[in-house]
Amino acid sequence: MVQANSGFLNLLGFETTSYGKVIRIINSPGVYLDRGCLARNLLGLYVGFIIAYPGAIKKKLWYIPLGILIINILNIFRLSGLAYLSKFYPEYVDFNHHYGFKIIVFAFILLLWYFWVFKMNEKSKEETPNTDPN
Repeated sequence: MVQANSGFLNLLGFETTSYGKVIRIINSPGVYLDRGCLARNLLGLYVGFIIAYPGAIKKKLWYIPLGILIINILNIFRLSGLAYLSKFYPEYVDFNHHYGFKIIVFAFILLLWYFWVFKMNEKSKEETPNTDPN
């Protein structure tokens, strides 16, 4: 993840250094990527929800990797954004680390779940016989 963030920031024109679990834009304090920063818990929640919720296996086999890819890309944006803030606006790092960027990432995961429940499974809902006695 450190290399991915460093590469993304380099694409944006920033010179970076990375060592261990720290990524930094030159002349900034940088960002330390702890275990929680890697989004493993979010990935587990996402995958578990898709597996547990009814749906065609074929759809799950492509929707799960697609969601994992999207979540990882969002996490690269989040961590790169924190590295950017640590360089240019260090007073905003703490707030965005704890609230701002997390809200954005959680919102995207909820959208992925919403899309799975209400869009990807419409066909399977139509195939389910109506057992309503009225």
